[in-house]
Amino acid sequence: MSVQEPARLQRLVRTEELARKRLSCGAGGHCYRPVPAMDWMRRYGWRLAAAVSLVLAVISALEPRGFRRHARLRAQAESLAQRNAQLREENLRLTREIEGLRSDPAALERAAREELGFVKPGEIVIHLE
Repeated sequence: MSVQEPARLQRLVRTEELARKRLSCGAGGHCYRPVPAMDWMRRYGWRLAAAVSLVLAVISALEPRGFRRHARLRAQAESLAQRNAQLREENLRLTREIEGLRSDPAALERAAREELGFVKPGEIVIHLE
């Protein structure tokens, strides 16, 4: 063994150690060198994504056409749905009343007397309040 071989062997071992430190090994034993952009993204990417998300959430909350508009439109849609349900019930009631007036002569006479103030000939009307 020559004097140069231990030094060469030592350099080779040191080079391999440095190479191992720079290599990143994934599953299956495949090793690769990290790209500087990937390294930066791995370190700071989630922070950047969180900051952008936070800024967008604040802008959406404060902008009149953002979250507040959405909340206002949702409340308006709910009130319109309630009004629509009330009108649907009133339509059903009026439809039943119309059918009753068309089919029952006594109901028609009662409606004419109460709502229009009609009286039969010879009747005397006394209003009590």
